[in-house]
Amino acid sequence: MGYYCDKIGAMPRDIRFIFILLLGACVLTLPCRISQAQSSFIETILHKKKAIVQVTAFDQEIIGNQIRRTHQNGAGAILNGNGLIITNLHVLQYKTYIRVTLSNGSKHNAKLITILPGADLALIQIDSNEPLETITMADSNKVRLNDRIVHIGNSHFIKNTISEGKITGIGRTHKGAQDIEILQTNLSLYEGDSGGPLINENGELIGLINAQLKNKHKSVFAIPSNKIRNIYRKYENELYNR
Repeated sequence: MGYYCDKIGAMPRDIRFIFILLLGACVLTLPCRISQAQSSFIETILHKKKAIVQVTAFDQEIIGNQIRRTHQNGAGAILNGNGLIITNLHVLQYKTYIRVTLSNGSKHNAKLITILPGADLALIQIDSNEPLETITMADSNKVRLNDRIVHIGNSHFIKNTISEGKITGIGRTHKGAQDIEILQTNLSLYEGDSGGPLINENGELIGLINAQLKNKHKSVFAIPSNKIRNIYRKYENELYNR
């Protein structure tokens, strides 16, 4: 036996009662599901935050009888358990010493491994006796407009900043090209945030912040993770073939 009704009031009393119970159950459980999803997302980001480091590059010059020291801050992401870290080349440029601060506050001297000037990328490495949390790289060619992202940076004003935003632009070399060359977001970039990773909802690296459009708020660009993967694989191949 079936029923066809165009409004609740037209339902038989027993069916109406069951319908209202089911509707109430849906309304009651929906906030819980949203809360659990949001909580899981936050937990993922906080966990991956351990793979993000502060990168400080130093230099000094002697002027007369005085030593003038300069430094520049940025961020980076740990790629493997051997302490290999990706960051922006411009964070290190014209500096002599590199120091990395892990999420637990421990400081380590770093050495420059290789650079990719055309992409503003650099690989550095630290020696650490402690286990290192690493970042997983996503396929940046699968990124779509309005994808939700989180940026973890190292602003001079607010240390270990976490900002949420969206992908607002995708750049390719020409129409029909598969590889994404640049990502644009609606994040705000502050001094010291360069090299900070863009992370998707799964806690995977999809890009590395490297520039902001001059005189334009919330127009930040990032290097796609596939470019980072290429420089990482190139280094691994060179290491294997030595």
